[in-house]
Amino acid sequence: MADSKRETALQEVRAAKKAAGEARSDPDLLPDQRTVLENLWIDLDSQEDILTLKAIDGRLDELRAAVGRLEVTAQKIANYTEKLQKVAEVVGKAANALRILADIARGAGNLGVL
Repeated sequence: MADSKRETALQEVRAAKKAAGEARSDPDLLPDQRTVLENLWIDLDSQEDILTLKAIDGRLDELRAAVGRLEVTAQKIANYTEKLQKVAEVVGKAANALRILADIARGAGNLGVL
């Protein structure tokens, strides 16, 4: 079950990364909006690496911190414009998938099972 949750989290993170990447190329973005999206893309890329490499052991705190950053960023994006709403939704899904995975890993007590 943990592997399926990791795979779900990976899919959600990849979808959010793709949406952020596409959105940041919008020429009508304000500089602060572009910065938020660029930082978001970098953060999602890092989370994708962790999930792809199955490097969850010892990185639970990092995953939890990412959840917080992604939730804050999703709220910032939602506040910008309706145009970026889709990005905010997929980022929120990625944060939720990471939260579920982190909860499972914490509950398992032995992160090596992932």
